[in-house]
Amino acid sequence: MSKRIQLRIVGLLALAIVAGMPTRSLAQDADDNVYSRNGFYANFGVVLGFATFSNLGSDEVKDPLSLGMNARLGYRFHPRIAAEAQFEWIDGWDVLRSGPDNDLRVERIVTGSANIKGFILTKRIQPYGVLGLGATHIRERDEATGNHRESQTDFSVRVGAGADWYVTDALGLNLEASFVAPIGDLQDYHYTSLGIGFFIRF
Repeated sequence: MSKRIQLRIVGLLALAIVAGMPTRSLAQDADDNVYSRNGFYANFGVVLGFATFSNLGSDEVKDPLSLGMNARLGYRFHPRIAAEAQFEWIDGWDVLRSGPDNDLRVERIVTGSANIKGFILTKRIQPYGVLGLGATHIRERDEATGNHRESQTDFSVRVGAGADWYVTDALGLNLEASFVAPIGDLQDYHYTSLGIGFFIRF
């Protein structure tokens, strides 16, 4: 899938979300507590993943942009703090090898993490920071033969920032950028993700 098509998909999804949600007048925002109350929430979105691999030497990533998705379930237990579980899947990247080995595809990049989310503001628009710990799974495939080379899983750290925008007191849009850094054997395969989606408060 080309980079242009991927960007169009993200743009169309954002327009569909905005067009499909009911609006609410600013006059109804007198009680800010409605946006920072305790309770569960769910978030779903699409992700653009950018390969920021390190130590590849003379190898290179063919196309650093890849499409994916994420989902999270969390609980806001303080006006400025929430805890959440996040699942993220990214399609992967093609790596061009310079040596005798065949080119490979880094595929099925799956990251699961437990996050702490801290909100800077508690009104209709809520910028926040995220810190998470979890694990990343990566699978490699030989492009010449189509055979899978190996699958690896290791611990990873997620650091990010974003913003929630409440369209109503229970529905809203979300934009987030995060950096995922696996450690151990996968320490060279860190990546950056930019996600856009919607959330539901319960």
